Amino acid sequence: MENTIVNELLYSVWIEFLQAQPHANVYHTPEKFATLTQAKGHSLAVWAAMVAGEVMALFLPVVMTLVNGPMRQWKPCCGM
Repeated sequence: MENTIVNELLYSVWIEFLQAQPHANVYHTPEKFATLTQAKGHSLAVWAAMVAGEVMALFLPVVMTLVNGPMRQWKPCCGM
């Protein structure tokens, strides 16, 4: 089986993964992700490790810009 990293997940796949995680909370949900994408100064990404179509790990980095400094225009790599 081959591991793959994806940057998009179907809602149903995301929810199914979270339901199987005992420590998942509101901050991991697609709804919270969608809300933060609308927040000024926030850049978000979805990284999911998949094996045979099943999510094995989910990483949801959020980069926040709070001030107008020299690093404001910097964007990390990988879809953020």
